[in-house]
Amino acid sequence: MGNNKLAVLRLKVEKAQEKANQANEKLYKAQKVLREYLRIENHPITILGITPRLTHTLRRANIATVEEFLEMLKVHGTGIYTIRQFGAKSMEEMIESLIRCGFSDRETLEKMIHPPQMTYQEWIDSIGSE
Repeated sequence: MGNNKLAVLRLKVEKAQEKANQANEKLYKAQKVLREYLRIENHPITILGITPRLTHTLRRANIATVEEFLEMLKVHGTGIYTIRQFGAKSMEEMIESLIRCGFSDRETLEKMIHPPQMTYQEWIDSIGSE
């Protein structure tokens, strides 16, 4: 009797493992498709699922794609806050959306917003090397 229960239990475990393997395969395929999609450039900002207000704010500043936003962030850092009606809440919404959609991670985005400052000596050295 005990062997029969053990055999049934083993079958259930094998079926569960098979289902888990199938789920992992589907997940792998979905991740592969997502990675391929993210390689395509010029993603409209609307794919981020941001609020209409933020979408309008960015479009008014001539930012229509995710790449344009990230480039502006790299170049201007905190200067991005000069965009009319773009503040801390907007930035947090963009960060969360970019992370959720797989465009970046929080650490990278934080470094773009607040790049490490050059010390006085590093600045002097950089001038001397030009």
